[in-house]
Amino acid sequence: MLKMMFYMAPMEGLTGFTYRNAWAKFYKGIDKYFTPFIPATVSRRFNTRELRDVIKEHNTLGLNVIPQILSNNAEAFNSTANRLLEMGYKEININLGCPSKTVVKSGRGAGFLSDREKLVKFLDEVFKNTAPEISVKTRIGMHSEDEFKELLHIYNSYPIKELIIHPRTGVQMYSGKPSLTAFDQAVERAKIPLCYNGDIFTRDDFEIITERYKDLNAVMLGRGIIARPYIIENIKYGKKEDKSILKSFHDEYFNINRELFGNDAIFRMKEMWTYFKVNFPNSDKQIKNILKSKKISEYICNTDKIFQNF
Repeated sequence: MLKMMFYMAPMEGLTGFTYRNAWAKFYKGIDKYFTPFIPATVSRRFNTRELRDVIKEHNTLGLNVIPQILSNNAEAFNSTANRLLEMGYKEININLGCPSKTVVKSGRGAGFLSDREKLVKFLDEVFKNTAPEISVKTRIGMHSEDEFKELLHIYNSYPIKELIIHPRTGVQMYSGKPSLTAFDQAVERAKIPLCYNGDIFTRDDFEIITERYKDLNAVMLGRGIIARPYIIENIKYGKKEDKSILKSFHDEYFNINRELFGNDAIFRMKEMWTYFKVNFPNSDKQIKNILKSKKISEYICNTDKIFQNF
């Protein structure tokens, strides 16, 4: 068995507690589950969506869940982190990587990487005032890979528990290839334990990364695990895809969402199917019918059909 640590990436609308709990019922091998980001605030408590994802009642399976905070304001970050501390969390992750246009426009996520002076002031206040262990998830820059050298120097100045690097820039979103030359810089210069994140969709992808970085401590999977929920077991234990387990997992995830969200559960399931469809080659028409479903009954009928032919 590999000694590598495996993390589930934070993906808004996908890897919340409904997905984590369904996944852990049928699969194993994840060491840390990172929540979709929580926007930091000073004054208000968590909203319904945020609270639902972090309350103990929804995290009862003994999973190692790490809340992620999105912020460019140290006071708001510390206030939000302290609320999570009160709930029993020991580690907090800072989101410096989200490339969505709305987040970037507000100067948060990957957008925060453009203002290094403000970033330094933010990190100064965070590490001066926040008690839990802090990890960071980052891109290699907002506009250019050339930004990464300075960013890495900044990160090395703080007692960051772990640096999770998605080696793309913010403007790349998810296009192009991750820059392994940028990750090479981190391996050579970082004084912080590293985790690699980006485009691990198959066992071959994983082996390319671990062959290049033989001392790597951890990898994080997001889109890869949504597409192939069994990928960790395939990498770690050599297990092949089991069609009956894949269907049972799908049904569990769907039923949890349906109980919680009613007919709106369909929208969450459709988002999953944009990745999950790789398991159903030559099924374009059936996939299209699933994505066109408007009612629970239609969705069940269409997914039953595709699994019957699976």
